[in-house]
Amino acid sequence: MGDIGIALKPLAVVQLSGMTLQITNEWLRANATRNGGYTKAQLELVGVEWPPANGWKKEVLGREIDGAIASEFEAISQSTFVDA
Repeated sequence: MGDIGIALKPLAVVQLSGMTLQITNEWLRANATRNGGYTKAQLELVGVEWPPANGWKKEVLGREIDGAIASEFEAISQSTFVDA
């Protein structure tokens, strides 16, 4: 049976330590997983309970989040599982 590992794409994450970021549709789309969705960890970072209810995006749009949280959200989106 093959091992499952995590491979990281080259990071283009902006370090926003001490800053805030406003959640926008564009930012969410740019930081979706390779399958076009979001992980439980990502959603929890922006305050969405799991499983997400319909309309969760509308609830988070415009919300300000800490830059470190934004960076973590972005890093998760760039992680992909690779089957060996």
